[in-house]
Amino acid sequence: MKVLFELQNSLWAFDLQSTRYYSKIANQFLEGQFNAKSFGEKPEAISYLANEYGDTITNDSKKQNSTYAIVELIGPVTLYDTCSNYGAESIANRLNKYNNDDSVKGIILKTNTPGGAVPAINPFIDFAAKKKKPVVALCDQALSLGEWATDILADHKMASNNISARFGSIGVVATFYGYKKALEMAGLEEHEVYSDLSDWKNKPIIEALEGNYDSLKSESLNPLALQFQNAVKANRPKLDLSIEGILNGRTFNADDALKYGLIDSIGNLQDAIEMIDVLSEIKYNNN
Repeated sequence: MKVLFELQNSLWAFDLQSTRYYSKIANQFLEGQFNAKSFGEKPEAISYLANEYGDTITNDSKKQNSTYAIVELIGPVTLYDTCSNYGAESIANRLNKYNNDDSVKGIILKTNTPGGAVPAINPFIDFAAKKKKPVVALCDQALSLGEWATDILADHKMASNNISARFGSIGVVATFYGYKKALEMAGLEEHEVYSDLSDWKNKPIIEALEGNYDSLKSESLNPLALQFQNAVKANRPKLDLSIEGILNGRTFNADDALKYGLIDSIGNLQDAIEMIDVLSEIKYNNN
């Protein structure tokens, strides 16, 4: 029920190219036609520990000062868990766990996401305020909400390749359907009656359904988009604001993202581990 509520009520920071695929799944879910088994089993874990070579540590006895936590931020990001993936609350809980584990030197946020529901950013904002060890985001895709999340969470943002990696899509979108004509064709007539004291209730949506989007933009979309932009600017001080569309939804490959200040480097897991060591030494003074 939590995910159902989220699908029906949330605004989304999502890359449009991916929206066209995931919106079909969301509609199936809302209509009770979603087959969760088609996605296979939910992963057993969203994180694991690795040694200085990137090898997975499976035994607590093998923990040492050079232990690194790898937390996955993969797929569309919802606030709550779904039947096939973990939501932002669970991911942030895992980040907090490693943040308070003295055996963990730093956290690598392995990211591949087209974005997600706007409320999903809140657990990441909460974690960022409590962060006490380095976080490196190692990204294939960090689009829309993924861009927002990695910018506030990571001390260093690294593209995992310069082929498929994409960044940006900074913006907020609302998608909804008007069923008035479909109801009329079915011979149904819908009535909504508001109290005389409730003339502003649902007004932005009612106007939007009639083709007037001004209130929806001014009251919801524009303030959220501005918060998103301000967060990116605050956490990406080298961002080249002269690039057309960089804060307005444009996406960039890894080479251009590096050139324009959306990321800090291009590398692999071993490079991310080495960056944790550097940050631990120069920024967090952890030995």
